[in-house]
Amino acid sequence: MSYLKFFAALSITMLVGACVSLSTIKTMHAMSDFDPLEADIANMVFGVEATPQLNAQPETSKFTMTVQLAGEEPSIHDFAIVRLDASELSLTKVPQHKGKVLNLFGFSEKAKEELVEFQVLLRDMKSKNTKGASLTIGLSPDFCKTEQFEYAQEKFTVYMARASDVELLTLVDNMSVQDLMKQLKAKHVRDC
Repeated sequence: MSYLKFFAALSITMLVGACVSLSTIKTMHAMSDFDPLEADIANMVFGVEATPQLNAQPETSKFTMTVQLAGEEPSIHDFAIVRLDASELSLTKVPQHKGKVLNLFGFSEKAKEELVEFQVLLRDMKSKNTKGASLTIGLSPDFCKTEQFEYAQEKFTVYMARASDVELLTLVDNMSVQDLMKQLKAKHVRDC
């Protein structure tokens, strides 16, 4: 592949302008050497921090890798995520903000195997010098709500940690549900 691009994304969008902060700039710098063909993606951890009335649902949330070859339709590959217990992880710095709940997610064992196999396929494509190819990586948390709230006021943050990281890095900082709904072209968050 000419060069695989890494986009840490929420619903295939890297960052919404309103959500860029010093912490997301720190993340972009930390991820500048990230190689999606060689990295231990299968052991990455994701976090979604929101108020208790906004719940990220692992059953319907997904991690997506999309390969776009020149002149072809994108090939989209979804990988299942599962809820993780913070006590089982080697993270030494976990965000804790008043009035917010942090949910951590990783990959199911089956998804880990599928990710490793997919990386082998990507490395094979690269070795064959496939021209005009790009790779987009995205995390799409699916939310439900336990009570009504103002979409413009309700905010969430998305984090990630590579297998070697000891702290969660901010991907999307303080994004409003209203902005997420616009990106998804959706009107409402479903009830839990």
